[in-house]
Parts: sequence; structure tokens; C-alpha cells
Amino acid sequence: MRCCCLDNLQTARPSNLRLLEALPGFTFVEADIVNTLPEAVTRHAGRITRIYNCACAASPPQYQADPEHTMLTNVVGTHHLLRLAEQSGARFLLTSTSEVYGDPEVHPQVEGLSRLGQLHRPARLL
Repeated sequence: MRCCCLDNLQTARPSNLRLLEALPGFTFVEADIVNTLPEAVTRHAGRITRIYNCACAASPPQYQADPEHTMLTNVVGTHHLLRLAEQSGARFLLTSTSEVYGDPEVHPQVEGLSRLGQLHRPARLL
């Protein structure tokens, strides 16, 4: 396994993963980082080198729909991933909301917005 995507699909669609699932080395695990991380992820702790936490919804309507889960994702979920990073010696990146890109031209923001607020296609994986 070269890349493992862990997502609860609360704000995503499984169809977003179809192209990735066809790539060798890509694994998808449906789970929520608020809960104990599944064995399908933790059993690879010795081989994990990077963890990118992009778990928190970035769109205000999405994160306001369930503010308690948003808080748990940011606190408890991040704690779970930090412990995994510590166990594996992995580098850890916690991403922020899309607001770091400045004022968008579209509200609410949708997946695919670039930093200039223009819709773009996802980058190709190498």
C-alpha cells in the first residue's frame, strides 16, 4: 500500500475516489477519525511516512450542520492521527479551511475551487 485514504464520506462522494481506486497502491478505508483508528490503517504504522489530515469540512454549511462532530474531528480526530504519526515516526500535516486562500468569489465554496476562486480540475496523480 503506497497511499491510504481514510474518510467517513460525511461531505464527500464515493464517486470522487473511482479514479484513485484504479491506481496500484491506493487503498480506501471508510472510517471516522473521531473513533479509534481501524486496524486496516494501524497495522501499517511501521510503514507510514506521512499523514495529511484534511478531515474537517471546509464549507460553513457543512461544518455548521453538525458542530459537535466538527469539534470532535478537530480535537479527538487530530489526536488519533498525531498518535499514529508518533508511533510510526511519520511527518504530520494538519490542513486548515479553504479560508487560507483568501476571499472566494463563490459562496458556499465547493470542491474544486482554486486559490483564486476559479473552478479547476483535480491534479493528475503521478
